[in-house]
Amino acid sequence: MGELRALQTTELDDFWSEFAEVMGGPDGLMTYRYLGTHADAIDRHHATGFMKIRRDMRDAHGLQASPLMILIADVVGILDDAIAVPAPTQMAIELLDDGAGVEEVYCEGQIIHEGRSQLFSTATIYDRADRNRVIAIARDAGAVVAPAPEGYHYVDPGPGVPDSDDLPPLWQAFGAVRRDDGGFEIPELTSRIGSTSASLHHGATHIILEAAAMAAAAGAAGNAGIRLAHWHVSFTARGKDGPFVTSSQVVADGPHRIAVEAELRDGARLIASVTATYDRI
Repeated sequence: MGELRALQTTELDDFWSEFAEVMGGPDGLMTYRYLGTHADAIDRHHATGFMKIRRDMRDAHGLQASPLMILIADVVGILDDAIAVPAPTQMAIELLDDGAGVEEVYCEGQIIHEGRSQLFSTATIYDRADRNRVIAIARDAGAVVAPAPEGYHYVDPGPGVPDSDDLPPLWQAFGAVRRDDGGFEIPELTSRIGSTSASLHHGATHIILEAAAMAAAAGAAGNAGIRLAHWHVSFTARGKDGPFVTSSQVVADGPHRIAVEAELRDGARLIASVTATYDRI
């Protein structure tokens, strides 16, 4: 497995070659390459992108949040990465459409405020075949870990893994296992799920937290169908070692909506938490 790289400590002359290794090297980050996202910058503060929707990106009654958040991060990241070594602090999405029949999504993202220590962004996701069909709206805030030098070039992740009947669930593809207590665990940090700051990437964080939240919500729903409506993750600390372990609880179980809170810890340290709401179908 490749070496983890912390770009905030990299010499300026080597910065972008190290970045390319993290993002696109053979042992580098798998997040965008596995999903097959693509982004294009329009100017310093605006970008667009797209992603095909595979069956492992859906639940029984709607789209998962994690793949959409990863697409948004690629679109906004093509802007952020040219400015800084960023670290997410808050990411939230409202799913407005179940995505039935949608084969590909299109994203428009923008930085709404570029501060010295934080970057704030918004994004909208559409059906790529019908721009009048809004799938989701999102907000993103991130901290500036270190400034980036001039010379940024986007590393295109490629087409992603082909769709097929035998695709594993995303949490399994990203190295997580189901625990005897019902939670999920990523045993260790590797370069395939490590970010440019040598910590657990937000993509794997979203994916394992969504697995935990969905399991808790499905347990509360019983035989009823549910669809994810709201997803809000707070990133509170860097995940540096592992194992990374989830816990979850249903905090509200009403006739129309189920609310779940889930946490992800690196040992005893809380690194991320989520509030998720699911509509009963």
